[in-house]
Amino acid sequence: RPGPLHCRLLSTFPVSSMNIDRPPPMRYLHLHWNHLPLRLEVRSHSLPSSPVVLGGQPWESGSVLDASPAALRMGVQRGQPLGSAHALAPEATFLDAHPDRYREVLEAALEALLAVTPAVEGPVEPTDPAFGRVLLGIEGLERLWGDEAAIVRRALTAVGALLPGRQVVDYVSAL
Repeated sequence: RPGPLHCRLLSTFPVSSMNIDRPPPMRYLHLHWNHLPLRLEVRSHSLPSSPVVLGGQPWESGSVLDASPAALRMGVQRGQPLGSAHALAPEATFLDAHPDRYREVLEAALEALLAVTPAVEGPVEPTDPAFGRVLLGIEGLERLWGDEAAIVRRALTAVGALLPGRQVVDYVSAL
């Protein structure tokens, strides 16, 4: 079940500078799941209270794919070598990453969102810093689904069983 919503309205231009002859701005819904790779991984693990680093074991040559907020506070960063992350957070729990699974889950979520709107966009590569961010075109959907709050509920219901955790929701206007 989708978590609580946090909504705010963003605009890319000041209202006073709008030209009456211009078409109305396009409306987008921006959904963001912070730490989506980590959230997808711990779905099957119980998280210890210590910091968590996702990407592999410290003695492996890989890099950090994601890290818990506790690990980030200790200086661990995405893309950092796992050995360096271990030097900063030796008490952290290091988890192996499964990027193909994360990609499949987000692709399934994007597919589910196509039932809400035909305009769906978001990177599906877990190494992309924007992984977990999805942009939906919602212009004109009010006639089909109701007001923006109803569209948000419908979108979050569509992906609620696929994407765990709390999401951030923004409305974006663009010309």
